[in-house]
Amino acid sequence: MFPDRRTVFKTGAAGAAASLFFTGTASAAGGQRPGPSVNAPRTHPETTAQGSRLLAHVTPVGARVTAVCIDVGQPLLGCRDLVRSFALTLHVDGEERPLPVARAYTRSTASAGEAEGGRYVVFELAGRDDELPEPYRFSQTNTEPVLFREYADDGEVVQSPRAQATTVPAPLDDDLLVSVARTHDVVLADGTALADDSWQVTGSALENLDLKGFDTGTVSGSDPANTLDYRLYRPSAGEAAAPLVVYLHGSGQVGTDNLAHVLSSRGATGVLDHEDAFVVAPQLPGVFDPFDVYDEGSHTGGGIHWQSRNRRELVISLVQDLLRKEPGIDPQRVYLVGLSRGAEGALALLLDEPDLFAAAVLASGREAGTVEWMDGHATHSMLRPALSTPLWFFHATQDTVSPVAGSRINVEILRELNHPDLSYTEVSFTEPGDSGYLNESAHNSWDLAFNSPNVWRWMLDKRRGEAR
Repeated sequence: MFPDRRTVFKTGAAGAAASLFFTGTASAAGGQRPGPSVNAPRTHPETTAQGSRLLAHVTPVGARVTAVCIDVGQPLLGCRDLVRSFALTLHVDGEERPLPVARAYTRSTASAGEAEGGRYVVFELAGRDDELPEPYRFSQTNTEPVLFREYADDGEVVQSPRAQATTVPAPLDDDLLVSVARTHDVVLADGTALADDSWQVTGSALENLDLKGFDTGTVSGSDPANTLDYRLYRPSAGEAAAPLVVYLHGSGQVGTDNLAHVLSSRGATGVLDHEDAFVVAPQLPGVFDPFDVYDEGSHTGGGIHWQSRNRRELVISLVQDLLRKEPGIDPQRVYLVGLSRGAEGALALLLDEPDLFAAAVLASGREAGTVEWMDGHATHSMLRPALSTPLWFFHATQDTVSPVAGSRINVEILRELNHPDLSYTEVSFTEPGDSGYLNESAHNSWDLAFNSPNVWRWMLDKRRGEAR
């Protein structure tokens, strides 16, 4: 049965696939809006320290500078529109370009908001996210091919060379500079004109607002060398218990910097626009797991990324430890979010622990049971434990990094099992702008998922153990 299913999907029966897979549950499809979240979205506290700053956010295309705050050192008369009074220039690596401004106004603190009298001029930058300045420099590692197991056309297991490149971020600091020139008179609070006419601020004064409050930590196994580093955000103390979102990154964010995985997408930060939640985001230190090695004799163990049972056990240990130590977490609202290899891992995680998670959002993952690149293992019995967890899959038809067949197979099996709360969104992508994509790869279906308030509200509305 399953070989036939896989053949249909790989060869593309486009019309049949479209009619079978483009539907979703009523709650996910947008026909009904879920109830309100328990807690309000996160707010960014204003910085009281003086000095010019660059403000950054994690956008769907990564971290970007979104505002420039210049401390002029004197109280300004409040003004709502100073766009034509200044000119901004970006300097990076010996090159420069003008920075267009959407809004410019006075503030009493180095923060975006409404105009008021103060010593700051705040410039909110104009343009698409991918046109805004990057505050980090990225280098690539793991660019040399290594051997991975996969199936040959005749079904035999072979080892094939593949590169699993990862990106490592480093702050630009002083290599990023924004110069600000005053082009017209600006009025001080005492009615006189501002005398200074030029200012500079560098990346050393960067404030990444979305990463504020994300602490670092490490979870260990019985062997102290068996570890996963992670980022943890704790919400502001409130009366209501808050959800916990577990975010698993993809293959491109493997590393030991404990930063790339929370910078590359909105997977760890997007939920905070909708509810002030706990968020934990572990980072894989390498592609293969030295504490979970494949056994040639028994054909067990091993795998890559989150396929490793050892690594998933570390994640479960981390979640259980947080549930014990953080009384502010609502144990009925623990959610999974994953992209690419992280979506594959999130599905495996909820199959390991079917009674732990309240919902999962899975973008561009692979067929359940895949080991390295060997797929074709998903079965009804394997996926049956997922029936108690609401699921929303995302994928693009044209994805060549993680072919859409994997999500289609998972969804078909779950539908055959009569999953009570299952949604699948398959979209078409040929260029940025299609289907809500902001990046240039059909693989990035999380652009749509993590940028949609409907998706986050759907997830946050789910509670473990509720009748569905």
